[in-house]
Amino acid sequence: MAKQNAYAGSSCVLAEPDIHTNLDPELVADYFLSRDEGREDADVTQMKLHKLMYLAQANFLSSVDNRLFASDIEAFEHGPVIKELYPQFRHYGRSVIVVASDEAAWQAKESVRNDLPEDTKEFLDLVWDKYGDYSASELRKLTHSQAPWLNAYKPGHRHCKIDDDSMKDWYRHHEHEAIYHPLVFNLSEEAILELEKRLAL
Repeated sequence: MAKQNAYAGSSCVLAEPDIHTNLDPELVADYFLSRDEGREDADVTQMKLHKLMYLAQANFLSSVDNRLFASDIEAFEHGPVIKELYPQFRHYGRSVIVVASDEAAWQAKESVRNDLPEDTKEFLDLVWDKYGDYSASELRKLTHSQAPWLNAYKPGHRHCKIDDDSMKDWYRHHEHEAIYHPLVFNLSEEAILELEKRLAL
């Protein structure tokens, strides 16, 4: 039987139930950094990385109804920040993040990246293909325009959590901006009913 998630005027069908969730956020960050390092004009700073991670988490929540990685996201002045990764990358400031300084360090990172499930890599590639060419300031402007950050951010306050439901609901009501997990299909209610009839035969 097809599994449905309620969208605004549509539903989501999971082609397979085996979608990996609640991963180590460092694995996801390393994958984005590896995509960036392969470019001549690598430009992923800590600000850009946090925004890419937010966009991945929000879209994953929208299409799968679960977290991609196990970390809260907080609303900072300059946009969403991944709580578990902030201490690790804050010292880079506005500098481009260097994945590894030597061959041994690179091999260690590569081994970790190989642990990332294939369905996750495919999803992250979709996020990167859409947003990888955005600058950090462009992603800051983008996330500042969306309700999840706007509703969570309180000037002068710390640890303002961006609620999972707010991220999920925002992208479910802005389907033209949504990125779906490769094992998820966005179908109309009529198409869902027709599919269920066929599966019942």
